[in-house]
Amino acid sequence: MAFLNISSKNKNGILRKIDDECYLGLDECTRLDLYSFMVALGFASGYASDFDGAKESLIREEYTKNNNICYAFSAIYFNDNKDKVEEIADTEKVFALADKYANTGFSVMADYINEYSQNALAMKLLADMDNMYEQYKDSF
Repeated sequence: MAFLNISSKNKNGILRKIDDECYLGLDECTRLDLYSFMVALGFASGYASDFDGAKESLIREEYTKNNNICYAFSAIYFNDNKDKVEEIADTEKVFALADKYANTGFSVMADYINEYSQNALAMKLLADMDNMYEQYKDSF
């Protein structure tokens, strides 16, 4: 069985801070939604980082079944491994890459929390989303 993982450092650091401080209301979303958001932040940053310590399971594969987010994780895997299209259904490999992007995303969020107030960060993320929309809207 595959798992979506998080580093011990992020679990005991930024994830605990999000939960304890109800940061941006992220404590109210499901762990899969939060993890997916962190994968998106990591992917948007342009790099997938290895764990710098122990990793802990956050979400069991069975909780991702019947959820379209797995297609997004497979698309990210394909983006980084275009020559390995037959592997996009291999959750061990796809989740391992998603873990790396999530690890980056949690680090990015930790930096954001240290740099911005909650309101300022919410506005920054909305502005980033607007910029992405402008950048990609003609592709659709």
